[in-house]
Amino acid sequence: MNKYLTELIGTFFLVLTIGLSVLGGTPMAPLAI
Repeated sequence: MNKYLTELIGTFFLVLTIGLSVLGGTPMAPLAI
């Protein structure tokens, strides 16, 4: 169960980072990915 929780948190932050950089419209968005 602990492994799945870690995966969930990691995936959440990955998607959050990509989403915010795309919504922000910054030209450096590919570097965040």
